[in-house]
Amino acid sequence: MNPETYSKLRDKIKNRDFEAKNKSLNSWFFKSTFLGNLGSIFFAFFLVYPALYKAIAAQMIDGGGNWAIALATLFTVTILVIFESVKRKILANLSDDLVTTDWNLKDRGVRWWLILSTIIVIGSAYLSVSGAKKFSETSKKRNIEIENVVQVDIDSLTNVYNDRKGVFILDNNQLRADNVDLRQRIKEAPVGYVNSRKSLQENVDANLRAIDINDGKLMALDNELNTKVEQLESEQNEKISKNIKDDTSIILLFILISSVIEFIIVFGIWFRSYFTYNVFMLHEQAFEGIHQKKNRYLTLLKFIYKEGSVEKGDKIIGIVKFKEMVKEKSNIPTPEKLVDDFLVDIEHLGIITMEGKRRFIAATYEEATKKVDNFDNTLRLLENLE
Repeated sequence: MNPETYSKLRDKIKNRDFEAKNKSLNSWFFKSTFLGNLGSIFFAFFLVYPALYKAIAAQMIDGGGNWAIALATLFTVTILVIFESVKRKILANLSDDLVTTDWNLKDRGVRWWLILSTIIVIGSAYLSVSGAKKFSETSKKRNIEIENVVQVDIDSLTNVYNDRKGVFILDNNQLRADNVDLRQRIKEAPVGYVNSRKSLQENVDANLRAIDINDGKLMALDNELNTKVEQLESEQNEKISKNIKDDTSIILLFILISSVIEFIIVFGIWFRSYFTYNVFMLHEQAFEGIHQKKNRYLTLLKFIYKEGSVEKGDKIIGIVKFKEMVKEKSNIPTPEKLVDDFLVDIEHLGIITMEGKRRFIAATYEEATKKVDNFDNTLRLLENLE
């Protein structure tokens, strides 16, 4: 093992405080909330867009065409983005209040944020879940296509069988016409022409038998056609039933996905507040003193610069008067020590210079402010010395 490897292992093992353990988790969850918002917008789009498009198209000449589509899309996306942004703000406020009050639901502010958050989350869940349901409903379109294909097949079969039946129907029509003629001839034949009338009747009977045979064949063709049509319709019903079942599974899957998305958004935003608050509490003791000192220095700096009106080379206020004013105007326990430390530090930073017993401004107000900010960072480095 080399020193570099040891340092990495040491950092990994030693730095196991709350911040180190949860920093990457906080980042991952928070970034996931934005992906969750996109997911919510995506699913809700399929619920909101059709309603807006229908309303917009109804108000435009000839349905609006592409303009109606463009306007409906623009308004839908805009509305959903605003809704998700408001949802994030409300959830963030609720999360901050819950974390800082230790889930004190007796607090009036917390209760109101909780009620508002519940309403907006339920609304968001409804939009995304309903949209996910519409998005995943594909069986209706597929079933219409199946019905159209089956109907074409049935029509095609019907035409084929009609052609086959047409031969027998034409033959029957001809036979019936012949019988009409034969019966007329029998009727007109003299009574004494027995053999002739008998022969004509035999022809009529033969034609009737032929018609019966043709009717039997027509019935057989109808039965055969009906069987094939029923088979096609049965296959159609099976496919439709399967599509509906598949739809149910897909709908449940997308409802689950949209529900998980809503959970990620809520939990991710809450965890960001929880993480931030606990990191603040973890470092408050170490940094609060430095932060307080920096703010006091900036206030004193603003005072001696007279809010920026003092320029380089100008003499600053006298030390005795400076201490008296700080003591009189502030509630600091040791104002004299604060002023002494302040003057030593800003002299060290090159903000003021000593000429004899007098102190003069050596930097602009902007430069001085930046130096105090950087000095704050330097102090933090010193605080980390072990």
